[in-house]
Amino acid sequence: LVTIAGLVNISPYSLVVLPEITTIDDLRGGALAVNSLSGSAAVAAGSILQHFGLRPNEEVAILAVGDQGERLAAMKAGAVQATLASPPQTLEAKEMGFKILLDTAELGLPHQHTAINSTRRFLSEHRPEAVAFMKAMIVALASFDQDEAGVKETLEK
Repeated sequence: LVTIAGLVNISPYSLVVLPEITTIDDLRGGALAVNSLSGSAAVAAGSILQHFGLRPNEEVAILAVGDQGERLAAMKAGAVQATLASPPQTLEAKEMGFKILLDTAELGLPHQHTAINSTRRFLSEHRPEAVAFMKAMIVALASFDQDEAGVKETLEK
């Protein structure tokens, strides 16, 4: 497999914390819930903690708890102090009394979250189709900037 395009190249999560957490350093000695230890959120969690000088799984435990609903339930039960979430779970988290400590996208940390992959064989055997696909992706992505209202209308349909 080879990556032929990166679509989301930074961490797209919000760090959701208990109300008493005021800084990321307050997580020291606590736990951060993710869906699985091999998933995107676990990789992002480690990068975020390291960015702020915390050692993952030494100073802040990273625990595999399950999907975002299960992670919010673990926070409500006091089993963990933080999790990574994305919309619409960020809204649910706020409604439950949790707070967003930071939007990890604002950190600009490199993180390959969403990509287009292929095999070398497919690319060599179907180069015109692959090039046409990538051109179509570029046009589609450009339309987000050029016709936001039209894109929203299309997505709603």
